[in-house]
Amino acid sequence: MRIKNIVLLAIPAFVLATSFSAVQAQEKKSGYSENGHCQYTDTNEAGQHGKNGKRGHNSDRKLAKLTKKLNLTDDQQSQLKVLFSEQKESRMAKSAQRKALHQSIRDLDVNAADYSTKLATVKQQAGLAAQSKIDSIMSMRQKMQVILTAEQLDKMQEMHGDRGEEYGKGNKQQG
Repeated sequence: MRIKNIVLLAIPAFVLATSFSAVQAQEKKSGYSENGHCQYTDTNEAGQHGKNGKRGHNSDRKLAKLTKKLNLTDDQQSQLKVLFSEQKESRMAKSAQRKALHQSIRDLDVNAADYSTKLATVKQQAGLAAQSKIDSIMSMRQKMQVILTAEQLDKMQEMHGDRGEEYGKGNKQQG
């Protein structure tokens, strides 16, 4: 009877252990770490992030898509290429600032005597980062309005609306 109980307990434990190992192996094959971040930090010749070059921001791919969808002129394409290049530089600088902010948050010690002061500083930094992001978005919109025609802007807004619904962010009716 005792051996039977041991066997009955060992079988489910063995099944759980093997299925857990299979999941771990699959996660390693997928290219993502336990926290869901891409493990591939190298870039290919085009400066694209990821194993197959499809992750991250790619201004050439974005420009080609906009050219096709909006029928951009050569002048508009060159202006957008410059704008996307500026945006990339800004995005890289903000990435470093965001990493520093996240490190500041991780470094907070709730038991430290100056915790309240450091927390207030981190909150202020986070607020400034959010403000900077909004300023950047609005600046980009203003620059796009100068480059594109009214019809192209309407078409682009329509494209963004479709993208939001595609990713589950569109206006869904509750019912």
